[in-house]
Amino acid sequence: LQATPGVVTAALFGRAVHVMVEDAAAAIASVPGVLAGQSLTCESLEEVPPSLEDVFVGLVLREEGVADA
Repeated sequence: LQATPGVVTAALFGRAVHVMVEDAAAAIASVPGVLAGQSLTCESLEEVPPSLEDVFVGLVLREEGVADA
């Protein structure tokens, strides 16, 4: 997922994958296909409000010039 256009970060979060994206609607449409292309199944996909950690990561990436988030 990390190399998927629009994905800012992707990391394991317990038994799930936590993905921070630029556009939630686009990610909801594309992520299941990206996973299927790697022989992985997407059991569920939901948009959640950003956590404090998400905000921190976004700010750090922006400061480093990695993301326009």
